Amino acid sequence: MLNGLRPIAVALALVLGVVLVPGAPGSTAVAGLAEQFDELVDREIAEELYYRMVDEEGRTIIHTGRRLEPGDQYLSGDNRLYEVERVEGRVGYARYLRTFSSEPETVFSGLGGGAGVGTVPVQGLPNRRIAVYHTHNGESYFPERGKVNVDGRGDVHRVGKVFRETLEEQGVEVIHREDIHLPHDRGAYRRARDTALDLLAEEPDAIFDIHRDAAPWYAYAEKVDGEWVAQIMFVVGRQNPHFAVNRSFAFDLKRFIDGVHPGLIRGVFIANGNYNQDLHPLKLLLEVGSHENTLRAAKEGITRFAEGVRLYLYGPETGPLGRAPVQEQDRAPVWRNILLVLLVVGVAGGGFYWLNNPEAAKHLVKEANKRAATLTARIRGYLKQKQR
Repeated sequence: MLNGLRPIAVALALVLGVVLVPGAPGSTAVAGLAEQFDELVDREIAEELYYRMVDEEGRTIIHTGRRLEPGDQYLSGDNRLYEVERVEGRVGYARYLRTFSSEPETVFSGLGGGAGVGTVPVQGLPNRRIAVYHTHNGESYFPERGKVNVDGRGDVHRVGKVFRETLEEQGVEVIHREDIHLPHDRGAYRRARDTALDLLAEEPDAIFDIHRDAAPWYAYAEKVDGEWVAQIMFVVGRQNPHFAVNRSFAFDLKRFIDGVHPGLIRGVFIANGNYNQDLHPLKLLLEVGSHENTLRAAKEGITRFAEGVRLYLYGPETGPLGRAPVQEQDRAPVWRNILLVLLVVGVAGGGFYWLNNPEAAKHLVKEANKRAATLTARIRGYLKQKQR
């Protein structure tokens, strides 16, 4: 069995090596993609110059502070996928592509009470550790601050603290980094990359970059579990070698939380950017409400989101720090699918890279073999521990 893991380990190491090997050709180019996106500045927010995506009938799909570009996509709360075909002024004209089924692929019956039944949490992730940070530190909520951005740690840090505390109460370790990446400009993602790399060294199961959007208050206000909260929107960068996996993660996590806290997830925005998501396949940017929502509403939203993330990644608990037993047939079909997608993307990308950069590719294969040996050893140790 362990010998069969070697090819998988090599493939994974190759995928990671393309973007993580120090000095590897193309690594700086990938990082540079993070600066191609843009969003509204304070003056535009004050004048309510939001961007708007509309469908073929002219109906508004979303308001957002993110500048729309042709090719951007949006999965709405009711799982309808749209793609922007053209942008005129601040209006993106989108066409409907398809509707994703909200019906489960398999049934998970461990949640009880009907909440979330029909969705399968990933479970089985080894570290039970989640990482959180903030690329745009100063983002705040106007009703409390009287400003949309501050020079320092804004309200998004307080939202991150609630996210951490909620998960820790449920037995999940959270690494919450509050490094400053100001000013709030196009270079923020480049500066935040160092923070994300430091977090990656801690081997988290997932990484979340917490922001807030700029939009009218009603764009994110929703009644969830009988209480008004600020909705959460996932953002996935499409200029990213992990794009297929990041998107699958975002779509699947949305579907799961739809079953646990219906209405909490506003949608998934697929934007022209990278957002440092090339560093980890389970890395999402979160827009927790709009600048016009209250901090209280944002905290209520992130608390429910934390509960959904814990259930999705680790399953229901038997106690404060326990884990419910999982039958072998119930284990992680979602996680296996993510790994398969990652391998396919890696093999395709590796072949293209080999043809165009043979010498550099040989170097990567050498590095990949080293990484594969380390990864195989870790898997061997993990399996031995599971057999005890």
